[in-house]
Amino acid sequence: MISILQNNTPSFFYLSLNIIPAILLIGLFLLREKNKEPITMVLSTFALTYIIIIPLDLLITIVDPFLVNYFDNQHFYSLNAFFRAAFLEEFLKFSIIFLFVYKSTYFDEISDGVIYGVTVGLGYAVAENYNYLIYDYYGLEPMIKFIENRWWALIGHVSLGIIMGILIAKSRLVKFKKNIILSLSLVVPIFLHGLHNYTFDSKVLFENYVDYYIFGFDIILITGCLIFLPKLETYKFKYETTNSLYKDFIKISLVGFIFSLLIAIIFGFIN
Repeated sequence: MISILQNNTPSFFYLSLNIIPAILLIGLFLLREKNKEPITMVLSTFALTYIIIIPLDLLITIVDPFLVNYFDNQHFYSLNAFFRAAFLEEFLKFSIIFLFVYKSTYFDEISDGVIYGVTVGLGYAVAENYNYLIYDYYGLEPMIKFIENRWWALIGHVSLGIIMGILIAKSRLVKFKKNIILSLSLVVPIFLHGLHNYTFDSKVLFENYVDYYIFGFDIILITGCLIFLPKLETYKFKYETTNSLYKDFIKISLVGFIFSLLIAIIFGFIN
């Protein structure tokens, strides 16, 4: 098998193991949808997740030294989980759906929230996993560990994307509670993402049993959305232009930022 990179880097076959599950999963969701989304829109959304890796890496180079130098023990774990990982990643994924998809004329059904949420989740998971493949690959055994661990992460990002997408789409159906639902579309993924990372890294909360519950929830959510996706198409909303798009984006981003810090402080006292 010819390697696309030299010196103990993964072969094309192994690299394909990262993206093939994502393609198949996106394909399953697209096939289940009756009113098909434009493939160019879906592919553009998928591609944008590769671009957000750049600002994410820049932010991480700032946050990591700060956390290492000023925090230790449980507060380090909680801030690392809920802010460094959960907020930064979910905020950037939220920015794609909200700034790129939300204003599109094609975004007119609750099911569209599922489709684009899945696309963003899978796109980010694939881009993230390539870093693990390239920098942490040293043979077959680590590759097996990669499949066991990173495919789990891929499923996790899909479920978080679904939650985010559904809530963002749901906000288009309401008037008075719009900002509350939009805030939840960022806050809920931050909490679930951070909870997983915190239990995995700190080893102090319920002896990691939380991870099993979250994994079960992920599988049920993804399966349920695949089964009932056509029914979600009955919840349609009209396209509405808005002059407050960027103002709303800043407000929701601040809510997510403050929430991630507060929840990190609370979990920092768990020992």
